[in-house]
Amino acid sequence: MIHELYISNYALIQEARLNFSNGFHVFTGETGAGKSIFLGALGLVMGKRADSSILIDKNKKCISEAIFHLESDELKPWFEAQELEFDLTCILRREIWPNGKSRGFINDSPVTIQQLKEFSDQVLDVHGQHESLSLKNKTYRLAWLDTISGSDLVAHEFSQAMSARAKLLDLKNKYHSEKAENQRKLDFLAHQLEEWQALKWNDGEQAELETRLEQLQQAESLQAALKHVLELLLEDQHIVDELRRASSIAQKLAPFVPENVEMLNRLESARIDLADLGLELQRLETEFAPDPLKLNHLQERYSAYLNVLRKHHCMNESEMVTLSATWLKEKTELERVEMAQDEWDKEIQHWDSVLLKLGTTLTKLRTSGAKEAEAAIRPILSELGLHDSTLSLQLNPLNQPTAHGFEEVQFLYSPHPKLEAKPLENIASGGELSRIMLIFKLLAAKKKVQPTLIFDEIDTGISGKIAGKMGQLLNEVGTDMQIMAITHLPQIASKGKRHFKVEKVEGSTRIRELSHEERITELAGMLSAEITTENALEHARELLKTN
Repeated sequence: MIHELYISNYALIQEARLNFSNGFHVFTGETGAGKSIFLGALGLVMGKRADSSILIDKNKKCISEAIFHLESDELKPWFEAQELEFDLTCILRREIWPNGKSRGFINDSPVTIQQLKEFSDQVLDVHGQHESLSLKNKTYRLAWLDTISGSDLVAHEFSQAMSARAKLLDLKNKYHSEKAENQRKLDFLAHQLEEWQALKWNDGEQAELETRLEQLQQAESLQAALKHVLELLLEDQHIVDELRRASSIAQKLAPFVPENVEMLNRLESARIDLADLGLELQRLETEFAPDPLKLNHLQERYSAYLNVLRKHHCMNESEMVTLSATWLKEKTELERVEMAQDEWDKEIQHWDSVLLKLGTTLTKLRTSGAKEAEAAIRPILSELGLHDSTLSLQLNPLNQPTAHGFEEVQFLYSPHPKLEAKPLENIASGGELSRIMLIFKLLAAKKKVQPTLIFDEIDTGISGKIAGKMGQLLNEVGTDMQIMAITHLPQIASKGKRHFKVEKVEGSTRIRELSHEERITELAGMLSAEITTENALEHARELLKTN
């Protein structure tokens, strides 16, 4: 329930701090005093739209902060899913800045407006002045019946199953509508890949091939250079033989210069290195031999490779490899889609089975819930003065299921046994709708264990004795939950456990709780025309005695 509401710089309210408890709270005030401002400020923390036009002082931000006391950890999973810290005392705050920007917080953690809305929807139910129009909404009627019958979870599972099936159908239908185009793409990709893969190109081959081509193109000059080097090393009085003789002479010096033996040994080492080098160069001379056939083959391969690069506007091997990988990925995906048709049909059949099971269960729960609701509504109608009226819930099967099930629900109402029952929204008067909507709200709130239920002028179209009965009903139900009502009827206001008055003081709106004596004066003023009479005061005392 709401424990406290703080409002600052909002509309006509400079600042207000209101404390609440369980039970039935009433708000009264003269027309134009700003009774709905209370709901507007509360609407901010509920995620309603707002802009800087609501600011009194255009240089300061507006703040609306509500403190909730949760009675259980039922909402803990929601907090965990939102990655928010859970506490049984929960603070919602909304700030509207002069530049029009808005910020929301839950327990001092920044949140989105959607998160504020999701949380408040679970702890608050606000009945606005025109909410009776929702009776025309088929979805609203089914949602209400699901709450009454306890079939919310099944209805949610059915809706999710319908969504899953619809996605599969969309995929299948999209595939069939694009089948020709997909096949064209598949053929094109296959041709592109086949052309590239026919080269059997290896990563890094471009650099290797370019080096080999340059070598073959210069084979004669390279071979001539090698031959000259070999002549210097190995022919006639070649360097290797001369080093061998030098090493032999040096060995005779070794006993006489022991400290320089290592230096003398380097002559032998140099001879061995040059001999090995000569053998390596002889091998290279063979490798660098001109090979016109090999050169022609490599030139043809390189030319074919360059043609592919030009055709696909690639600058180098890396771009071409990346492009071919993209082709392969697209081709694989198209082939997967082609093969997925059978899987889609199997999955659609699976969801058909799930929907049949869930839908059948949902229909049974709704049918049982409708009977339960009719039985619960009947005595309350009588208690609120609609003695001869009847209200029934009719489930009408649909030709095609929707996301909400196999049927729709219609509320049929008859104000008198002799009159044929017709859709509630088409036949009930304003006063009857107010009372019936009150019944709907109270029954749903009991099923949902809704902590707080707020009514904005639920008393439209009623007065006198019936208003007193409505007030008494709200008072009684208020023992199990927190109920708030904005009302202009003293009969309802007198039944409140706590009474708040909304009034204008020096151009600003003030909201304050009334004492017992102040309540008598306020009720008497609501009962009188212009001047509060002693009879009105006495009547007000009598009204409060019955509370």
